[in-house]
Amino acid sequence: MAQELKDRFFEIISPICKGAGYDLVDIEIKSNRGDLKLVVFIDCAVGISIDDCVIVNNLLDSLDEIDALFEESYTLEVSSPGPNRPLRSINDFVRYEGRNVKIIVKNIIDDGKKVFVGSIVSISETIISINDSGKVYAINFDEIVKANLRL
Repeated sequence: MAQELKDRFFEIISPICKGAGYDLVDIEIKSNRGDLKLVVFIDCAVGISIDDCVIVNNLLDSLDEIDALFEESYTLEVSSPGPNRPLRSINDFVRYEGRNVKIIVKNIIDDGKKVFVGSIVSISETIISINDSGKVYAINFDEIVKANLRL
């Protein structure tokens, strides 16, 4: 149920963000002692400021579609994804080519590795090449379980 709800939020929120010039990076639904919080992470090419968060918050705050998905009151928070931004698409990898990343894959690659930390060397269709400790690994995008930028 939680993934279905998250998918539904993506369907509603993503076009709103795109229309305002932002990318929807992630959504978290948090519950702490009965208090619900919807956290929306946005990004754009020039980075995110507090003003950007306020703009998106105002756009989302009045959406009845979001309110209808919650049975009780909730808090809406809009934020930047921060320095460990998740990478979810090939375009994300292209955008951050040359940057340091951490990639976790489904199956062991080459010499027994499932976790790779290093810089993105290149992207070719669905293959991401990453330099991990001096060795370049070719990772198929479909094998990636999780990927994040690293400082």
